Amino acid sequence: AQLESQPATAALTGLYIRRGFHQALDTALSRLDRSGKRMAVLYLDLDGFKRINDSLGHDAGDQILRKVAEQLKHCLRPYDIVARMGGDEFTALLDTLDHPEDAARVAEKLIELISVRHQLDGVEVTLGASIGISCFPECGQTVDGLLRSADMAMYEAKRAGRQQYRFFSPEMNGRARSRLMLEEGLRTAIEQ
Repeated sequence: AQLESQPATAALTGLYIRRGFHQALDTALSRLDRSGKRMAVLYLDLDGFKRINDSLGHDAGDQILRKVAEQLKHCLRPYDIVARMGGDEFTALLDTLDHPEDAARVAEKLIELISVRHQLDGVEVTLGASIGISCFPECGQTVDGLLRSADMAMYEAKRAGRQQYRFFSPEMNGRARSRLMLEEGLRTAIEQ
C-alpha cells in the first residue's frame, strides 16, 4: 500500500519516473503478447548535460530537463509513454509499431530536435543525445530485458561518437540504415 501512494510522475518534468515506466511497460507487454504486434524501447542519454549542470548550476540543468521533456512529448504519439529514469536519462515506449525500423525514424527526429544550441539565461549551450533501441520480441521479452538491451545499445551509440542511435541487434542497425537511406533517396528523387 505504501508504494501506491507514491507519485508515478515527476514534478519537474511531468514525465513518468522509473517505477511508473516499469509498470506501464509491464502492462504493454502483457497486452502485446496476445496481439502479435511489436514495440520498441528507446533509452536516451543527454550528451553534454553534466557540463551544463556543473558550469551553470542546477537551475539551468532543470531548465534543460524540462525543455527535453517537452520535446520528447511533442515528438512522440499521444499513447507512447515517456519517462525520466533519473539524472539525464530518459526512456520512451513506442507502442504498436509496424516495423522495428520505425523506431529509428523516431530516434533520428529526437536527436535532431535535442542536438541544437539552447539559450539559457543569455548563454548558448550545446546539447546532444545518444539513443539505444531495443525491440520486442527480438531484444528481450521482459521489462528488465528490454531496458537492459536498450541501455547497452545506448552505450554503443555513445562509443560510436555520440549524437546517434544504435539498435541492440546489429542486423537491425543495418536494416534501419538501408531503409532510411532508401527513403531519403526516394524523397530526393521525388523532389527533383
